[in-house]
Amino acid sequence: MSGVVTMLSVPAAHLQVPGRKLMFYANWDGCFAYFYEVFNHPLTQGRCPKLMRQTFVYLQDTYLPAMARELEFEKLLTVKLGTDDMMVETSLFEIVPNNCIYARDLYGTKNLEDDVLQAFYVLLSPELIAELLQVQQDILGPEDKITLTSFQFKCDPGIVKVKNSWCYTMGPSHQHSNMIISPTAATKLMNDELELKEHHIRRQWYLKATIKAGRAAINAFLPQHNMLNLPICHQKNYAFLISQVNLARPITWDKRNSDGLVDLGTFGVTKGHWDNLDDAGALTCMIALSFLLKGCQPGRFNLLGLSFYTL
Repeated sequence: MSGVVTMLSVPAAHLQVPGRKLMFYANWDGCFAYFYEVFNHPLTQGRCPKLMRQTFVYLQDTYLPAMARELEFEKLLTVKLGTDDMMVETSLFEIVPNNCIYARDLYGTKNLEDDVLQAFYVLLSPELIAELLQVQQDILGPEDKITLTSFQFKCDPGIVKVKNSWCYTMGPSHQHSNMIISPTAATKLMNDELELKEHHIRRQWYLKATIKAGRAAINAFLPQHNMLNLPICHQKNYAFLISQVNLARPITWDKRNSDGLVDLGTFGVTKGHWDNLDDAGALTCMIALSFLLKGCQPGRFNLLGLSFYTL
């Protein structure tokens, strides 16, 4: 794996994963997590041996003071945006196609089955990319006619409009409090105040309107279905997971600032939740943990890039 060597100095005992291979990125920053390679992880290699290559696990300290320190570190962190070489110099951990990363609660069961998927990287076929591009064109419409409210997807109450882009979600989704399992191709609805019947009708309309993208989503992401560790028991820690594909027209590098693809803006600002720094044409995921131990921080959202394609 390019850029990764065995670490020379071991971390503190409570941050170690016994019996696993400790990995260290050449430009690693001491504030980042320690990554361990786990062979035959039951949530990846055990179920999808032909899909996944390497699995990495890191321990997450969910105690409130530790989370606060991490949050401060993230606020001050600056990441260069540019070529791969520029990004590598920023001390980021590099994964290659068919690799994935799981997080493990430092105070949890230490059971591999309880690890939570944080990121995975798979390559999309040219045929699927062509389908996604067609879906993008169908939803966005002609470039010279795009406005903030040129199609109904951008008319949902509570959504901040973003020029020339939109997000399209894939199941499973738990965005709505009344939903346990969403349609396979469901658009994200920001209407918690709607009656359940109205919500159901609206959801069905979105499903019908976006069935073409849904078919492509099924073909692309169904092989990864078993990878998603999504416990829904409300008596212990559980994760709300939302997957989405952000659709935006491609632009040249020299126009990245003026055309807004460096920061696509604020998708779905509602009730204090703020999606920021979305990636164009990327499958992203938001995870919030609830019912943590006393003293831990509940409901912290992380917007994570999972898999992506380039044009």
